[in-house]
Amino acid sequence: MRRPSLNRRFALPLLVVAAVFAAHGVSLRNGFVYDDVDLVVHRTSGSGEPGLRTFDPDERPVRRITLIVDKALWGMRPAGYHLTNVILHAVCSLLVFLVGARISSRSAGAVGALLFAVHPIATESVACITHRKEMLAAGFLMGGYLVFFRKPERWANRVGAAALYALGLFSKASAGTLPLLAAVTEWIRGEWDLRRLMKYAPLLLPAVLFLAVKSSALHDYSRSRVGGRSYYQRFNPELGGEASYDAVLVNAAAAQGMAFRYFLWPIPLCAEHTIPESPAVRAAWAVTALAGITFLLFLVARFRRRRPGAAIAAAWMLITPLPTSNLVPVTFFFAERYLYIPLAGFCWLVGIGVAAAAALPMPEGTRRAGRFALILLLLAATLLSASRTVRWKDNETLLAATLETNRGAPNAGYYMAGILAEEGRRDEAVRLLRSVMKRCPESPVIHAKMGSIFWDAGELDSSLVHLERAALLRPGWGRVLGDIGTLYCRKGDFQTGVAKLKEALAAKNDLTSARYNLGLAYLRTGREDEAREELRTAWNSKPDDPSIAQALAEASLLSGRPDAAAVVLDDLLRHSPDDNSALWGAARARLAMGDTAACQERLGAMLSSSAPDTLLAREARKLLTALREASPASGGAGAEREVMR
Repeated sequence: MRRPSLNRRFALPLLVVAAVFAAHGVSLRNGFVYDDVDLVVHRTSGSGEPGLRTFDPDERPVRRITLIVDKALWGMRPAGYHLTNVILHAVCSLLVFLVGARISSRSAGAVGALLFAVHPIATESVACITHRKEMLAAGFLMGGYLVFFRKPERWANRVGAAALYALGLFSKASAGTLPLLAAVTEWIRGEWDLRRLMKYAPLLLPAVLFLAVKSSALHDYSRSRVGGRSYYQRFNPELGGEASYDAVLVNAAAAQGMAFRYFLWPIPLCAEHTIPESPAVRAAWAVTALAGITFLLFLVARFRRRRPGAAIAAAWMLITPLPTSNLVPVTFFFAERYLYIPLAGFCWLVGIGVAAAAALPMPEGTRRAGRFALILLLLAATLLSASRTVRWKDNETLLAATLETNRGAPNAGYYMAGILAEEGRRDEAVRLLRSVMKRCPESPVIHAKMGSIFWDAGELDSSLVHLERAALLRPGWGRVLGDIGTLYCRKGDFQTGVAKLKEALAAKNDLTSARYNLGLAYLRTGREDEAREELRTAWNSKPDDPSIAQALAEASLLSGRPDAAAVVLDDLLRHSPDDNSALWGAARARLAMGDTAACQERLGAMLSSSAPDTLLAREARKLLTALREASPASGGAGAEREVMR
């Protein structure tokens, strides 16, 4: 077979890259949205490049490393991060071409790559910086697939494929299907041989390592019960009642039915899909899934010998959705980013179909009409992707578009209400949450946000009603339990408040706010030693927080440990030397220790930086006068008794 000329070899990759930038290049004008704010802005700002020094099994370390590289290159300019995402999608599109050409033909791979480059399903993965994990997993999966089948008898290729597979797994677990894909591909080609199973050993080693590292995180996503509720009830409260595995299967099938629909007709897309309210709707989607799966199985069986490329593409669509199919625990019922890897199989099928049709004998006019229709399809997909990418410009634009498409989207409602509340549009926020609640009444996040808004408005009783409902819907939600405990303490019910705060800390031990409020509750009820213990733990977590430091100093003073109070307050004053409350506390601590000179020094600093008519300033002048009038031999004991009285 004659090799294509150099110009032709480079023309197609350039065309694919151009198509990617035409569909997704508008994202370079977008900012940080959704989880980008937490993962990129908060975790990589300041001193944060912890991903190279520490490893969190709940994180995706490969993605984190790419974000650290972006931070080094671009600082906090979002355009650079978005450029990386667009480049990753271009690389994945080229890999779609290479795999498609290998399993079928260059023309099938070319059509598949162009469709993959502009298909609107990919916009969520490309437009959201944190969702680059989908592209990383897809790229390493397809790269490992190509390397494995290049010369599978060579150990160097097997080890290379295993290395790419490991990178894919630690990008996202959805890359975990590579060994099964390789085995099914060999079976379709008639190359499967049980006696040669050892060649799969290098692929299985990364899988074992991944499961070992992620064991604790995977346990949290298991079907174990927490607070009397199964995983599927905690994360999908719309299920209601006791979530049997039959209901899980129906929802998994419904999600797969939605996937088939969006492959063929990606309108309207949405950043948040919720479980259909009606069982009849879920059943209809399940029937769609059954029809789609049956069709793919038919393709595998029908074309296994005649057109193995079509069978492999169909098998790809059947196998790659398994990690995000709801048959195993996933956080969301359905998300478009879950379809990024299966989309490659769909695009190959389309490419193989177009190539087969082009090979049929037909009039030239019909052939031209077919090419024109294909170009129109690709242009329409490009325009749809670009227009949708614009909606990812910022959080408010994205959330408004999401709620316009799915008025019952709880997470979008939660974040949009937060934006409205921060802008002082509290009534609009409440109306929005009530509108979402009508369609999704059992959403814990909506009740939690409603409770937060009422709390900020001073309506503590209404806040408590919604927060307790959120805690009932999601047992073990530490932050909400901590808020409930704090509210009870503010209402004067310290017994219930302390119990709820302890429950919050039992659910999530590192909740600094809950520990701080528990320490305050102990302090208000005369349990100074217990207060000091809790506040010290909170202070160790957030040593720069002045409220925690001052509360700890107060507890130390009341429990007869002025030296400990002085240490805490001196540390706070190193960060905030003009903090009058800290200066006042430090003066009291030094006085209790008998160091009147240090006490007077801090009182003087306090009076020089504070307004003269404040309560603390008047108390400081009174104490300073008493110290000066006291006999030096008394060591200020009279003044100490005066200030402590």
